[in-house]
Amino acid sequence: MVSKKSPHLTISYGDDSYFAGGKVKFSVTCYFAKQFDSLRKKCCPSDVDFVRSLSRCQKWSAQGGKSNVYFAKSLDERFIIKQIKKTELESFEEFAPGYFKYLTDSLNSGSPTCLAKILGYYEVLARRQRNKNGFNGDGKPLF
Repeated sequence: MVSKKSPHLTISYGDDSYFAGGKVKFSVTCYFAKQFDSLRKKCCPSDVDFVRSLSRCQKWSAQGGKSNVYFAKSLDERFIIKQIKKTELESFEEFAPGYFKYLTDSLNSGSPTCLAKILGYYEVLARRQRNKNGFNGDGKPLF
């Protein structure tokens, strides 16, 4: 039997501080973690700058789309954040190997491309404790 190791990375942690408003469990999944890390190393000067940009965003009203999903833009205007629907994730998982190969080849050769650079896909779940007996089971994806 051959087992495939998942290309995704999930980290879970809890917070019961005053600022969290009680006990909260967080789970963050980084889809295609190694592949996106490799792309970011080619496009972004540092991980710290990337995270700093993403930590300071504001809602953005993108024009022309039909998806009615949440968009945000980093305050330094370097990045756009888009809420992804489950069907879009499933579609991306199918063509991801080709996407990573094409973009890596393009960046390595210096060839121009009109393809948008997707530099990460993350799912953040937050579950708040409802009562002393445990956590509610309906954690919703934030992004």
